[in-house]
Amino acid sequence: GRWIAGAMDGTIYVGSGESMKVEEEMPFAELQGSQAQAFSSTATARFNAITVRRHLAVFGCSNHALFLVDYTRLELLRVLQVSHTTEAWALDFHPTLAILATASARGGVRFWNVADRKAAVGKVLRSECPAWSLAFQPTDGSLLAVGMDKGLLEVMHFPSLQPTFRERLSRAAERVSSLRFSSCGRYLAAGSWDQEVYLLHVDSESRVTLQRILSGNSSSVVSVMFSEDSRYVMSNSKDCQILHWSTKDGTLQRSQSVFRDTRWQAPWTSVLGWPVVGIWSDPKYDASDINSACQAYAPHDDLLAFGDDYGRVKLLRFPSPFVNPRIEVFTGHASFVTAVRFSPSNVLVTLGGDDHSICQWSLQPRGFEEDLTPNLRHPWAELEGSEAPQDRFAFLGRSEEATPREDPDPGVRRSRVFQDINQVQSEEEKRPTGP
Repeated sequence: GRWIAGAMDGTIYVGSGESMKVEEEMPFAELQGSQAQAFSSTATARFNAITVRRHLAVFGCSNHALFLVDYTRLELLRVLQVSHTTEAWALDFHPTLAILATASARGGVRFWNVADRKAAVGKVLRSECPAWSLAFQPTDGSLLAVGMDKGLLEVMHFPSLQPTFRERLSRAAERVSSLRFSSCGRYLAAGSWDQEVYLLHVDSESRVTLQRILSGNSSSVVSVMFSEDSRYVMSNSKDCQILHWSTKDGTLQRSQSVFRDTRWQAPWTSVLGWPVVGIWSDPKYDASDINSACQAYAPHDDLLAFGDDYGRVKLLRFPSPFVNPRIEVFTGHASFVTAVRFSPSNVLVTLGGDDHSICQWSLQPRGFEEDLTPNLRHPWAELEGSEAPQDRFAFLGRSEEATPREDPDPGVRRSRVFQDINQVQSEEEKRPTGP
């Protein structure tokens, strides 16, 4: 009979007979199919496992990739899975497109197709330093900021990924651990482990400049966010300190009571503050056990999700200024949860640490059974007008094998797990909501 083998250098061998003679030898990058070249442009297929059924073989790799190969035709049919090869801490959604960006301690930024729940193969941005935070500009997503080790901050145009700002902010060369644009898009706050918050200004031409360095923290900054009117910026630090500064002149606001009626930008993402007192109700928690929290978008903005160091994702009412609130607990990660984010259509994505996984969750009322019908063609699949010539990232998320399917009843819109929440709002109002 025939046999097939894969090597750690990405070579596939096919042979037959007891003599184990090799009849065909093919490097992974030379397989038929466009995804083979796309994957090979950013990584090496390091085969360490294989399973065969008839003419199909599934290859597993030591760098967490899975491939479906027709070995009789030496064709890559599909990339089943890709992953960061080290723990990842950075995560954000594009505000208008079904695109997710993640970044890892190895230094790569990956892009993912949220609607089809799969990676945009070959769409990896390499950086010279480990990346710990990232953020899209919330107004139109035209800027992507990435915070890295050694105090580096890079802001790029999206989707061209052409840099508009690159500077070492921290003189102590500490990592940029948290990033957040203001709701108006005019400010960018960068929190660093050097205990400083760096306030940057974004002008109408998308030029970014460092405006002020905000001091006062006595420990590393873990979270930053703005007030709704962008007049103030708030930081959380490792020693559970909450500080506020004016974005106008950078003055530290000494009185906390003046902010009791302040409206903060949505979604809320800080792990400290009176609206999120309830997330710390578990008696086993210490100050480092919750890494990330995120409020859902309207019409479910009365909910907040957070992840902990025990691999759990939790959901509770927002705001939650109570010591012992009702909390729904969900499992799925095999390691600590490093980041959680809701998309504008209320798709929740959670990022695992050492399990190298991304979990995608659908926010639905209790007892609601969703029809897992394939997604329709996405309106953002045909992006045009990019500032970059022949922009490689203009088709992020396009499904090459996707073809229009006839609906047996075109007069009825069939529900989908990740369709825009506004499109089913009227239906959900008739059902019980949340926990």
